[in-house]
Amino acid sequence: MHFRKLPMNRPWFGQAAPHPHHISLDIGAVRTVYGLRYLPRQDGKLHGTIVGYEVYVSLDRETWAATPWMRGSWDATAAAKIEVRSNGQRGRYLKLVATSAADKRPWTSAAEIQIIGEFP
Repeated sequence: MHFRKLPMNRPWFGQAAPHPHHISLDIGAVRTVYGLRYLPRQDGKLHGTIVGYEVYVSLDRETWAATPWMRGSWDATAAAKIEVRSNGQRGRYLKLVATSAADKRPWTSAAEIQIIGEFP
């Protein structure tokens, strides 16, 4: 068996990348999005639980607004967090950006992320 030595110049190797972290979700078609539900990890630990957040919506995953559609902070608990806006945004892609975490460590975690919107 042969193992290849990997280069050590990866920015995350040996340390976690600092915030912000993000995840982009493909809704599958252009829809009106009204918000999201974020469920932190449910193992009794708050490691990586999102506290500071921003949400962006895009039609093409390449063009994102310069300012977030939603921005705020959630409690540092394991309870589900729900953010809903009456002014829906049209888009196919949603990007959730974690600007800070409950434990002030440089990682982000999630058990579930659910998009709230008009779906068939």
